[in-house]
Amino acid sequence: MDMLPPQSAPAVAAIANLPVEDARALAVAMGAIDRLRTAKDTDGARRATAEALQRFPGQMELLHRAAQIEFAAGYPAKAHALIDPALAHPKALPKLFQLAVTIARAQRRPDRAEAMARSALKRWPSLPGFHLELGNLLLDRNQIEQAAWHLEAAVNLHPGHPPALFALGLVCERLGDLARAEHLYRGVIGLDKRASQAMINLGVVLQKQERLDEALALYLRAREMNHPAVLHSNLGALYRSQRKFTEARAAYGVALGRDPNNASFLYNYGNLLKEVGDLDGAIAAYRRAIAIDPTAAGVHWNLSLALLAAGRLAEGFLEYEWRWQYDGFPSKRRDFKQPMWDGRPCPGRTLLIHTEQGIGDVLQFMRFLPSIVKRTGGARIVFECHKPLIRLFKGLVGIDRLIERLGPEPLPDFDLHLPQMSAAHVLGVATLDDLPRQVPFIPVPDGSAFPLPEAQFDRLNVGLVWAGNPQFSGDRTRSTRFETVLPLLNVPGCRIFCLQKGEAEKQLADAPSKLIRLNERVEDFCDTAAAMQQLDLIVTTCTSVAHLAGALGRPVWVMLSHAPDWRWLLGRDDSPWYPSALLFRQEIPNDWAGLIARVGAALAEAALKKNVARQ
Repeated sequence: MDMLPPQSAPAVAAIANLPVEDARALAVAMGAIDRLRTAKDTDGARRATAEALQRFPGQMELLHRAAQIEFAAGYPAKAHALIDPALAHPKALPKLFQLAVTIARAQRRPDRAEAMARSALKRWPSLPGFHLELGNLLLDRNQIEQAAWHLEAAVNLHPGHPPALFALGLVCERLGDLARAEHLYRGVIGLDKRASQAMINLGVVLQKQERLDEALALYLRAREMNHPAVLHSNLGALYRSQRKFTEARAAYGVALGRDPNNASFLYNYGNLLKEVGDLDGAIAAYRRAIAIDPTAAGVHWNLSLALLAAGRLAEGFLEYEWRWQYDGFPSKRRDFKQPMWDGRPCPGRTLLIHTEQGIGDVLQFMRFLPSIVKRTGGARIVFECHKPLIRLFKGLVGIDRLIERLGPEPLPDFDLHLPQMSAAHVLGVATLDDLPRQVPFIPVPDGSAFPLPEAQFDRLNVGLVWAGNPQFSGDRTRSTRFETVLPLLNVPGCRIFCLQKGEAEKQLADAPSKLIRLNERVEDFCDTAAAMQQLDLIVTTCTSVAHLAGALGRPVWVMLSHAPDWRWLLGRDDSPWYPSALLFRQEIPNDWAGLIARVGAALAEAALKKNVARQ
């Protein structure tokens, strides 16, 4: 037998000599064991516990203490083996089940942990600790509704318990109930002024509600107590929302310095770099994140946008195919039993081309229709698109049947299908030089179908749009408001025609009478296209109208945010996608006033040139 340390031997000997019939004997043994644990004499505590179990076999408190010692010493399997037989005993203590759950979690055996928690709740349904354990286990498995039930029970049974309030806050945050999550996190902080993780989570909740100053104050308060890497990552996201890009970059630098292999941090850092125009840096960050987590669809998706913005179309459109796995992608994959067309000839078969995103995307990718028709070698083409495009696309060469997207008419039979935004990848478009340059590539309606008697030959007739679809996630930066573009109405020699449709039309309530409001007459994109034939120029933000004008080959000036959509690339005032487009970019993030001033000056010059040319 191994020799015991000098301080352990008397304790073990004393336990060995305890009279079993003495009621105080067990307490004496437990006291001796605890003194050895306090002295960090793990081996002595284990020997003493083993001796005590021989004297008092099956004693629940002793079993619990023995398992605690083994678990703390790094032997979870031995700890579980000690208490497992006792769990079925009618006199088993709740603390045995609690320890069993803890051991199972440490062994990464969530099934066993859940089984232990459920068994405990069958015996003691009113013990909040097991509701909390089970709720957290279910939350880890993303079983949110079930987790919510148990965590509500935990809070109701023990209203002032910070861990239960915190866990229920997590559930409410996942369910989108931000108001309740905020209330719960504030409850945790009220009970524990140093609850830094609750402060961080509350900051995230406030950030989601655009309450950025409040969130920042919480993050900075938490930073005084704790410096977890995630706090600095959250600060980076907040500073990015505030357009404080230097501070955001520094915060992400700290986060990645502490946790360089965190895929989430790398992803968020990549998003920041993409927004400030550092595409090479963004691509590198995304690729590092993918090396850590190869199935992270959101990272692949954003990598595709960075590659496309850099003009690396082959890689970009390949990564773009990850959009269907990304939860944040606005369109869902269509559940067709027919296979997707792979680009090979399919004469005599029917190919369904279906649109998937916004109208601007549809118009941009219509340029690939002739190539698709040619590549199929004689397939019948059914084209499904948004209702406002139906009249414009009627009679388009290459389309055998036109049908409204998700409309009342059922889809006809087809053999193959192609999501329209996959066309470039399927066709093997690799570089900007591969883009079809011929315009127009959609039907040009006769202007007489939408007459503009207000157009004047001695003026520069300009169509104006300032806002896109507010449902688009990036609309906050790409769109502006009517009052921002109002100075354009005063440019000498110009006559401004409003082509704005949608939610932003409400901004026209007090519009000056000099603005000619075509928007009230426009029914669909065929009307808009007909109006464009009679205008000298279209001025628009990044909207479907920009794509319509470009597809028609009409002169269009596109007013872009500092970090525009990928299709406008970076650092150039022309567009390989639209030869008739001239791009005006924000020189400072969110500086619409400066951009509008430059557009106004250019309009005045264009109006003067038109007037001189007439003379």
